[in-house]
Amino acid sequence: MRRTALAFCVVGIFSGKLDAASVTFEPKIDDVCSLSTQDPGLLVLDRRMLIGHLMEEFAGLPPIQLSPDGQGGGFDMEVKALLNPKDFCKPAEVDKTTGECPRSLKIEAALESLVNFLVRHQKPIDSTTGGINTTGMSVSGDGIRQFLKGNIPAKAAFCQKPAPKEGASQPKGNRSAAGNNSATGSSSTPMPFIALRKTVDDLKYSQTSASDAKQFVAASGASISASNDRITNKYSVAIDSTLGYVFPRQFIDKDEVLNVQIIPFVAYNQQFVQAATPKTSSYVQNFTSGVMGDMIVAERHDFSFYPKYVDSLRNNGQLFSGTLGYTPMFGIPGVDSIYYIIPEMLSVLITPQFKYVFRQITNVGSDVTFLNPGNYSWYGGRGNVSLLGEGILDGFVYSAGYEQYAVGQGNIKHVSNFSTSINYSFGASKLVTVQLQYQRGRNLDTLESVNLFTLGLGLKY
Repeated sequence: MRRTALAFCVVGIFSGKLDAASVTFEPKIDDVCSLSTQDPGLLVLDRRMLIGHLMEEFAGLPPIQLSPDGQGGGFDMEVKALLNPKDFCKPAEVDKTTGECPRSLKIEAALESLVNFLVRHQKPIDSTTGGINTTGMSVSGDGIRQFLKGNIPAKAAFCQKPAPKEGASQPKGNRSAAGNNSATGSSSTPMPFIALRKTVDDLKYSQTSASDAKQFVAASGASISASNDRITNKYSVAIDSTLGYVFPRQFIDKDEVLNVQIIPFVAYNQQFVQAATPKTSSYVQNFTSGVMGDMIVAERHDFSFYPKYVDSLRNNGQLFSGTLGYTPMFGIPGVDSIYYIIPEMLSVLITPQFKYVFRQITNVGSDVTFLNPGNYSWYGGRGNVSLLGEGILDGFVYSAGYEQYAVGQGNIKHVSNFSTSINYSFGASKLVTVQLQYQRGRNLDTLESVNLFTLGLGLKY
């Protein structure tokens, strides 16, 4: 019986030199390449497009044929099949004479064709003919697995269209990964998309972008949850949702150093705790609208700025605030990319962010939660740690975040908020989650005390 390991190790055995006559999988650039959402103008090898083309058109294995229940499973099902072909063999399909499973053999053949394709393009691109360059990624056994899982930078494999003929116009923008202007025009122009998340900071990650794959998994979706503790006589409800319209990134300078994205958004936030005493009870209900601007400088520094208007529906208080955030991007494993704690099972992603907040309170409303009318400055930041499950832990995400600020003036000298959650995502696209979460500290807009433990559902889009 043919072994899956053969497909993963074939490059090591043949030292990257394969018989060209045996290679049949050679898709067109337009079929497997798209413009990066994080680096406008860079045409990258799109993992979703490539695997979809391989499985559905080349191998003739659409997701509905891979799903055990025949209901289909989308892109994730195709990746799992390539990683573990034998898991997709039904007992009734096994040939009693040879002991082989036609379906598994077909998946293994597709995997071998994918390996051949990636190895064959481990070379610079001829600018006159165009092509695909995979020299930025490893094509060893583990390298292929990491590519399938989306654990490599998007620019590790990039594309370039043929140079235009003499006299023809040069496509606008579209660079090679080396940074040189090139004819890499593509019909796959990034389009604006709607994002539904828990916080403003997570809106920028696209669920279809290879470069955002792990950040999207780690991002928290909008959620509604509740709990009823009969022992302590405490009832809690929490709703956290932010809806944004995300415009594609664009360079704003001729040297393509400043990479900007604009996201208008609205948010609704509610935390209600009814406890045995008024002192341990709390109520938050805020509506927020604003615009977030995100700028990546020289692919090393991520600056964000989002002015917003907050209206407390609980006490009619209003405030305007502006937040300036900075996140380093220095290629540190575990920070800019995931780091495996347990190979093929558990990885970690850490997100540090430094923030300066300017607040102008225009109306304190019916109580003094807001402090006093006037201007306030906060200095501090947020750190978030996410543990991402794979394999037997697939679908599980643990997240813990702590945010703290020093207040420049006012009765409260420090403001902080801690939140942690365990999420299990289900469904073909894993956009719906069951969520167990705990929050403690202050609401960072209207400063009410928050202390709740809830169970509920989340939705990420």
